[in-house]
Amino acid sequence: MNNDIWVQWFTKVFIKNCGKARPQLLILDSHHSHEVLEMLELAEKERIHILVLPPQTTHMLQPLDRVVFKPMKTAYEILHRIFGCQS
Repeated sequence: MNNDIWVQWFTKVFIKNCGKARPQLLILDSHHSHEVLEMLELAEKERIHILVLPPQTTHMLQPLDRVVFKPMKTAYEILHRIFGCQS
């Protein structure tokens, strides 16, 4: 993702859809494409806090992975063992 596309996404998608309540929090992985000064300045202006997860830790720290997808994966595996083995 190049810088222009990232800034466009941030302004036209994220800011437009995150609501008017401030401050907001945007959680990002540590990919270098997120290090765009223009986006960080816009975030500061819009009172949007940026939280960058440390490298190689997103699988443990990413909220959806821990709260939504892990329990869903566990439930799916249980159901697969129960119903998948009866064929």
